[in-house]
Amino acid sequence: MNAKSKYTMAFVLLWAAMAAHAATAVKVTPASAHPTAVITVSGTAFADLEAIDVYVDTVDTLLLVSSATGTFSGSVTIPATASPGTHYITAIGRKSGDAAQKAFTVSTNWSEFHFGTGRKGFNPYENVIDAANVSDLDIAWQTTTGNSIESSPAVANGVVYVGSDDDKLYAYHATTGALLWSATTGSYVTSSPAVANGVVYVGSFDGNLYAYNATTGALLWSATTGSSIESSPAVANGVVYVGSDDGNLYAYKATTGALLWSATTGSYVTSSPAVANGVVYVGSYDYNLYAFALGAGNDAVYQRNIAPPALNTLHPDLRLEPARSETAAAHAQSEP
Repeated sequence: MNAKSKYTMAFVLLWAAMAAHAATAVKVTPASAHPTAVITVSGTAFADLEAIDVYVDTVDTLLLVSSATGTFSGSVTIPATASPGTHYITAIGRKSGDAAQKAFTVSTNWSEFHFGTGRKGFNPYENVIDAANVSDLDIAWQTTTGNSIESSPAVANGVVYVGSDDDKLYAYHATTGALLWSATTGSYVTSSPAVANGVVYVGSFDGNLYAYNATTGALLWSATTGSSIESSPAVANGVVYVGSDDGNLYAYKATTGALLWSATTGSYVTSSPAVANGVVYVGSYDYNLYAFALGAGNDAVYQRNIAPPALNTLHPDLRLEPARSETAAAHAQSEP
């Protein structure tokens, strides 16, 4: 091989090495989550069979071992103290120094009336405001709609959604208050919006339940009840529940608005439904609190007094392989 060929070969090898190094990457799933959530961190194009340190911001949180093809995957718990905003996952190979970073977002969303379908009114992930500093609160911004606001806001993915008696649902930038979009219904919107899977659901005094694209405000579907909707929707497992002043509680398919079920009470249902443990609860102007359950609660799913399994019925799955411990990984890297 002549000198020119050797030079060309060396250049090709160097370029290949640089390209492989440049392809080193980290993926975080999901890209946004609340404090204490478990996220999956995976990497590609790292050195093979190497100990990989995974950092959450500056804290070394997890030690993994890459595969023979330079990939790895593991779970990381977001610290309870992680403040809302941008954070970083960094993976660094102990021996090669191969490294990659990926940003992820910590959020403490309040996505529907009283926080969730259980209507507890409690955000377990809020970690900025507490009893020690709440007295320091001051106005960050305010913005005006065309009439009174009786609706309670929902906050999800950096956007605040709220209804107004000017017949509109509004979406504002949570940090600045800048208007992102608004959508007009046929009457007052005193119902409080619920946000789930990229969709905003809200009722109107015109008797309709509306579903809008949470990002653009485009109308996805609407469903008509027999009277005004003052109730705030609850969303659980692909179903939207809402009460109506026609005395009914309704359940709609979240993706299409198709009516799945309804139940009649003795008067207006301005109460907002709560969904918990397989039961839907709602109040009515007829003085009653209603609880709706599969098979009126006689379904087998509610019979949960289950005895522990007998030991002689438990058999090992011989296909399972033991997880490689951190100690074993570190030992493998210390060997020549």
